[in-house]
Amino acid sequence: AGGGVILITTRRGIAGAVKVNYNGYAGFQNPLYIPDMADSWEYMQYVNQVKLNSGSTPAYDDDEIAAAKSGEDPISYPNTRWADLLLRRSAPITEHNFSISGGNSIGRFALSVQYLKQEGIYKVVHDSFDRLTVRANTSVNMTDNVVMFVDTFVGRDTQVTPDSNIYSLVYSMPANIVAKYPRKEGFTTDYYGYYIASYMNAYAQAERGQIDTHIRDYVTINARPQWTIADGLVLKGQVGYRLSTGMDKTNRDPYVFFNYFTGDEVVSFSMVKGATYTTRSNYWSASANLDWVKEIGAVNHQIFFLIPVGRGKEIEGHALRVAEYEGLLRKIMEKSRTLGIPVKPTCAPQFLRIADQLDIRTRYSRGCLAGLSYCIVSPVGKVRPCAI
Repeated sequence: AGGGVILITTRRGIAGAVKVNYNGYAGFQNPLYIPDMADSWEYMQYVNQVKLNSGSTPAYDDDEIAAAKSGEDPISYPNTRWADLLLRRSAPITEHNFSISGGNSIGRFALSVQYLKQEGIYKVVHDSFDRLTVRANTSVNMTDNVVMFVDTFVGRDTQVTPDSNIYSLVYSMPANIVAKYPRKEGFTTDYYGYYIASYMNAYAQAERGQIDTHIRDYVTINARPQWTIADGLVLKGQVGYRLSTGMDKTNRDPYVFFNYFTGDEVVSFSMVKGATYTTRSNYWSASANLDWVKEIGAVNHQIFFLIPVGRGKEIEGHALRVAEYEGLLRKIMEKSRTLGIPVKPTCAPQFLRIADQLDIRTRYSRGCLAGLSYCIVSPVGKVRPCAI
């Protein structure tokens, strides 16, 4: 406010009997508008008109258009309503609020817990947003004229999102493409229709595509002593601590797509297992990230440490300090004992020194491979030992 500081305080406990409150609600969120796309036979007619306008031969004959309109052969002449197939018309949202407060003339407290869950718009794949927050406010009379106020806030946001390409494909794929073929007898392979040369199928992206999980944790502790020296003369102080950390997970299992009619391979999805740069924002979640790596069955894990050069200078303030750097490397190497897979901090060659100090044997003989078994070639043909 005017270059100053805005201090926000929430409800505090008052002396008296303990009070417990709960309120919650459940509802549905609806999209304001979902476009009504053309049916397959309408799309075929539009394509034919475009061809005729440009002096070309129509792409579909009358029999094919009639077959699509009849719906008698949904495999050869489908009418896929992509929005109806993949998007909900409404998504549930719930919120729960619990609070308890009370105390006496010496100490008062107020504790509140809030949980919000919001489901996403997709039917086939899970997408959601969850928020859990806990607030604890206490007031303690240290003496007759000294009061200590302590406010604590802890929160976690978790957002699960599928491949962002799904939504655009819903409104760009024509209705005469099969979303998913019925399984062939005796086979466990799923077959999907595809559009043009690339594998454009919103349903396939939903079932086999990438899932991103974004976790953000927040902790704030604020202590405010207040000393009433005399009437109208009050001395106040304030000290606070704030931590913001997070973890981003990316997951996609490998999958090979085949042509339903010929059995030929069309395209394949490679395995994607996400990693994040290690900065001050995710320092405290490094161990949890290693646990997740083991959980998803990764066979190798490399943790990239930020080197604040080039565009990295823009976030240099988030880089680890010397003591944090050393402590995190030690934590990672100690954790690697139990993972059972190779773990390598990248762009942090001193990890080998720490491994030797901890008597941990690794598969790596050098901390940095630049110019030895790794190099880059620039767009103008210059060979360099490392991108940095």
